[in-house]
Amino acid sequence: CEKPNPSAQVDPGTYVAQESRQDIVTERKPVEFDKVKVLVAEDNKINQKVLHRTLTRLGLQDITIVDNGKEAVDICEKVKFDCIFMDMQMPIMDGLEATCIISSGRK
Repeated sequence: CEKPNPSAQVDPGTYVAQESRQDIVTERKPVEFDKVKVLVAEDNKINQKVLHRTLTRLGLQDITIVDNGKEAVDICEKVKFDCIFMDMQMPIMDGLEATCIISSGRK
């Protein structure tokens, strides 16, 4: 897994989605997050509380918080998460290394 190069130049039009006005949905249904499993890997206790409160207010109920990337890798071997919030700089294992391991399915 390669680490992203922050200095790499990207063409500004590369990620722009092209859609017409007819493709826009006008009727919105309420989003239900009650069955979404979320993992938060964050070493800062204050950030953990802020994220937990924010996600709870959005309607998410199944939130797991771990303190470092190693714990995130370990728990992802046992539990399938729908969404993972990963801090980049953590002790033991940083977020980039943990993300590479989780996404490749290796330990």
